[in-house]
Order: sequence, then C-alpha cells, then structure tokens
Amino acid sequence: MNRSSAGVFKMYLKDARLSVIIFWSILFAIYFLMATVMTAVGEGEVNSAGVSPMYVYMFVSGIVGLRESLPYALGMNVRRKDYFYGVMIAAFSIAACFGAFATLLAVIEEAVTGAFDVRTISFFRVAWFERVSFVGEFAAHLVFLCFFFTLGFFFSLLQKRFGAISLYALGALSIVAIFLMHLLGAWPSVFRWLLSLDSVLTFSLWLVPAVAVVAGASFLLMRRVTP
Repeated sequence: MNRSSAGVFKMYLKDARLSVIIFWSILFAIYFLMATVMTAVGEGEVNSAGVSPMYVYMFVSGIVGLRESLPYALGMNVRRKDYFYGVMIAAFSIAACFGAFATLLAVIEEAVTGAFDVRTISFFRVAWFERVSFVGEFAAHLVFLCFFFTLGFFFSLLQKRFGAISLYALGALSIVAIFLMHLLGAWPSVFRWLLSLDSVLTFSLWLVPAVAVVAGASFLLMRRVTP
C-alpha cells in the first residue's frame, strides 16, 4: 500500500469511527433491553440474529462511504486506483474486526448463559454457525461482511457513473432472471444445492468468487467515474 492509498485508508477509518461506535452502542442497548425484559418476565425466548445488522451496516457503508469520500479524495488529486485500494483495505479491516468481535461475543454469551443455565437468550449465538468452529465462524462473518460492502460499493459506483436509471435497469434484469428461473424450473435445484451445503462456512466460501467479481467490476467502474 503506497502513501496515497495509506492516506485514503486513514481517512476512511477516521470517518467510519463514529458510525461504528454508534452502531455497536445501539446493538448492545437492544441486547441488554431484550435480555432484561425477558429475564423480568420469566417466559418467552430471545432468539434473534443479532449479527445480521452488521451486514446491513457494511452494505450501507459501501453506499454512503463512497459518496462522502470520493469527491474529496479526487479533489486532493488522489488517483482512482489508490482510492479504491485504500477504501477496500479499510473496509475489509473493519469487516475483520466486526467478525472477530461478533465471534467473541458469541463465545461469551454461550459461556455466560451456560454458567447460569439460561437457555432463553440467544442473541449473538446464531443457529447458522452452530456447526462450525470459532475460526470458521469468524471466516464466514468476514466473507459475508466483505460481500455486502462490495455490493453496496458497486451499486453506489454504478449510480454515480450511469445515474439512477442504471439501478432501475439492474433491478429489472434481476426480476427477469428470477422469472426465467421460475419458468425453467430451476429453483428446486438451487434449493437442493443450498441444502446440500454442510455448513454456513461452505456457503461463505462459495461467495468468495462473488466478492472478487463484484470488487473487480467496481474497480473498472472506478476508472471512469467522476466526482
């Protein structure tokens, strides 16, 4: 990473710092509120995918981060290639931290609820990850987070390069593709393939090429985008 990319890296992390703090503060507040209510009531069950908002956060970050930082970076004569590398490294670093933190929280929650024999609270311990190791859980989180960020980043670049009509066209093509798969009877095969995957880690590994393709498409768009 050269000096220019390092500058973009630091700028992106500095801009994202406040939103990261706010995000985790809200998530913890929701968790403790739900846990307190369910403990006081003494019945019911908290079984929520508390990690799912992380994916939404990364998707939105991919969209919003570009709009806020790209004009400034290009105005400072940062090359598009250096901007792209700096942002991607920063975003993937945040994804790694999020994945590690979520995995750690799942371990802590499992230990605490097991020690107190509380089986009605499962917020960070998601059922999808029960069959994988801690390392596998972290790897799956990392891939999912990177995928959603690159997807949001690509959509934002597409809109910036070709306008909102490009997103409408992409949405229309997606609907047509879904309808064609229905006409061809392909959905049962897709569902059988998903059910054949032995764990969420295996599914996440299939997403790695998708992350590479979307990131590559974003890189090509970046070379033509204007502030």
